[in-house]
Amino acid sequence: TVKVLQVFGGIDPRVKDLVLAVKTWSKRRSINEAFRGTLNSFSLILMVIFLLQNVHPPILPNLFLPSIHLRGQAAERSEENCLARNISEDPIWITGVDGTPKLIRFHSNVEALKGWGSENKESVSLLLYDPRSILTHPLDLS
Repeated sequence: TVKVLQVFGGIDPRVKDLVLAVKTWSKRRSINEAFRGTLNSFSLILMVIFLLQNVHPPILPNLFLPSIHLRGQAAERSEENCLARNISEDPIWITGVDGTPKLIRFHSNVEALKGWGSENKESVSLLLYDPRSILTHPLDLS
């Protein structure tokens, strides 16, 4: 999972800044202590990734799709408008909820995806305090 997070972090510099801001905020409010029944760091990082995939226009792509349509600076650098699956050299195996090993395949070509979300010009502070943000509003999953 660290490899996937490194790819996300390499696509847009706002990822690392937002993760650090959310982790700092959560530690100051004592809600980043899984052993006390609160969220762990990984769950906070996943929330940030979800936010960046769901703002308009999106900042991060879904790396697990069979193909990713390039946008922003990533599209400007490429003659193709779609990135075929680029499997990481070292397969990532995880244990599924059923206890069986699962192979995770994802797009790992950071250079091809850099700037994918460049159409979104929002700053880190606006992303944190946006009233549409999952970090400031409850998420309706119905």
